[in-house]
Amino acid sequence: MELTTFEVKKASDALSPYGIFEAVSHSKAAHYSYYCFEWLDESLEERAEYQRILQEASIHGIGLVRFRFADEKKSVVNVKELLEPRLLSPQPYALNEFIDSFFDDAAKRKILRRTGNL
Repeated sequence: MELTTFEVKKASDALSPYGIFEAVSHSKAAHYSYYCFEWLDESLEERAEYQRILQEASIHGIGLVRFRFADEKKSVVNVKELLEPRLLSPQPYALNEFIDSFFDDAAKRKILRRTGNL
């Protein structure tokens, strides 16, 4: 089983360094981790804050995804992958702790059944 995580931030928080470091913390227990952020215009590459996020993502193997809503109802999303994540090698105990902290017992039973461990 491979685990992929997504840390998602709205535009007002998109370029805060906290988001990328939250995605990095996920990567300790996941095979792939993404930092996804809403961005409304094309001036992203010029921003020093974005360059810092890109640098940290590259160092830690985190994928970057920019998105924006295409309609006022926010039912259609345009997505652009800016950086692919690297395959990471989480420790089994970290993966188990991550699953244990995010899923209820019913979801955990489904995971166990699908992985042949129940």
